[in-house]
Amino acid sequence: YRSVSDEIMDMLRGFAASFEQRSIDEAYIDISGKSFEEADELAERIKKDVKENFGITCSIGIAPNKLIAKMASRHKKPDGLTVVRQENVNEFISSMPVDKIHGVGNVTLTALNELGIKTVEELAAANLQTLIEKFGETKGKFLYNAARGIDESPVEELERKQYSRIGTLKENARDI
Repeated sequence: YRSVSDEIMDMLRGFAASFEQRSIDEAYIDISGKSFEEADELAERIKKDVKENFGITCSIGIAPNKLIAKMASRHKKPDGLTVVRQENVNEFISSMPVDKIHGVGNVTLTALNELGIKTVEELAAANLQTLIEKFGETKGKFLYNAARGIDESPVEELERKQYSRIGTLKENARDI
């Protein structure tokens, strides 16, 4: 799985100057210099190349930023392609449940529900100060912006994380 992922990521790096691998099966490429029509054609080419070369499907989201692209890629899984233009961002996300926002897990979802917030549209109507008081400044601002489809994080190569294996010894030991 790792070696196939590495090959696919290497292929994706060739499609754009800015590349970011987020996990073993997730990456972003910045093609902001292209039109949405060109981006759509490129996505179809990527899907075709992945299918032909590796025998697997992939889902792709094309959007004005990473947050919306992530949500778009999840929209039509498996083997989907979703394009969300800037003018359609609010329409695309507003009716979604808040847990569709990447970064909203069970704890945040429960806290949002306690505030009566279940949809992205309801989150967008929330007061920024209320969100900051409930979640802290960083998370509160993130939620406020995410509900409006705002994400200014750049696509950038990340330092590769270290992978390890952990094993259990038969007896406790203090020396290496």
